[in-house]
Amino acid sequence: MLINFSTPFPISVNQVYYAPFRKIIMTPKAKEFKTWLTGELKTLVKNGQIPKLGNAKLSAHYVVIAPDNRVRDLANLDKLLTDTIVNAGIMEDDSQIDDHRFTRSVVEPGNARIDIFLKKIEGGDLWRLN
Repeated sequence: MLINFSTPFPISVNQVYYAPFRKIIMTPKAKEFKTWLTGELKTLVKNGQIPKLGNAKLSAHYVVIAPDNRVRDLANLDKLLTDTIVNAGIMEDDSQIDDHRFTRSVVEPGNARIDIFLKKIEGGDLWRLN
């Protein structure tokens, strides 16, 4: 089973966490984005547009359509998006993802987004080196 959906391009990772007094805290801007996106995804789940994947092992592919040509570390997009998918109830825990990929795609200034593809891993579906 393959499901896909898109999210708006998230806020910069530099705006997600800060660490006063050695305690890592999510910023108000990040909390606002995460709360909004969780609500949007929960609505899609409730309306049957995105199925719940339970505790299945998963492959996750994030296709990044950036708003501009700035250099970005794609791995920095992971935690906020994946935690939001968990909070929306699409999967139970981010540890279910056994195959995690990011692909840098085109730049679309007026339509920046992340296209997310989640697939249940069945049997020997994992990509292997040998």
